[in-house]
Amino acid sequence: MSKLNISDLLPKLLQVLLSAGLLAFLVNQLPQINLPLWVEASAYKNGIVHFG
Repeated sequence: MSKLNISDLLPKLLQVLLSAGLLAFLVNQLPQINLPLWVEASAYKNGIVHFG
């Protein structure tokens, strides 16, 4: 049974957690920064609203 090398996995795990945290942070900030534009863009993308 090979021993799991924590010191090899730690940087990868940290990187994954960091990018997941950054993504979550951006998703949380996005509506506060520009909610109307965000709603319009997502509605447009989903084909709910057609502009023009």
